[in-house]
Amino acid sequence: MAELNFTLKIISRKQAKSEGLKRYFTGKPCPYGHVCERFVSAGQCFECLAISRNSWYEKNKEKSREKNKTWHKNNRNKKRIINARYRAKNLEKVKDSIKNHYLLFPEKYTEYRNNRRARLKNALGNGIPSKFIKELIEKQSELCVYCKEKKPLTLDHIVPLASGGLHDTSNAQMVCKSCNSSKGKKDPFDFAKSRGMLF
Repeated sequence: MAELNFTLKIISRKQAKSEGLKRYFTGKPCPYGHVCERFVSAGQCFECLAISRNSWYEKNKEKSREKNKTWHKNNRNKKRIINARYRAKNLEKVKDSIKNHYLLFPEKYTEYRNNRRARLKNALGNGIPSKFIKELIEKQSELCVYCKEKKPLTLDHIVPLASGGLHDTSNAQMVCKSCNSSKGKKDPFDFAKSRGMLF
């Protein structure tokens, strides 16, 4: 049951309707025992609607995802405006959310950044998914390919994109930021030799 919010003004549905309000609060539980705001239009409480929506979603996940996907595809500009308005009003909340999400799924951000970079450079390849990045980090025991130190790792294209390298799992390795910066656009064999890895 939702907790009673004593800061809400108690008002009847009829009065709320006459005042042009969309929601009202009676202070009394609905037939299912929820003490929360209700919608003026149908008189349904917020909690009942949430339960109903969740139940429908569980039964129609694929249908809902396809519907959302279609809407986003057809309303990209509208969605950008909505997102921009929300960010402007909730900047700190958005920053905290992004930070927390990054801490939980750093490989997702690595995938996004590198896919965007590859698009800008018109690089060929099948992409490098976050799942592969995570597996690669585990395979390398979280060690940088070059310095062999255990540091936060970044995705490196073995043959740089600037030199025609593919944005593909066959051209990927994980290295620390320092080694990645040092390597830059250098030939991978020349760089490996400079690190004493090839003779």
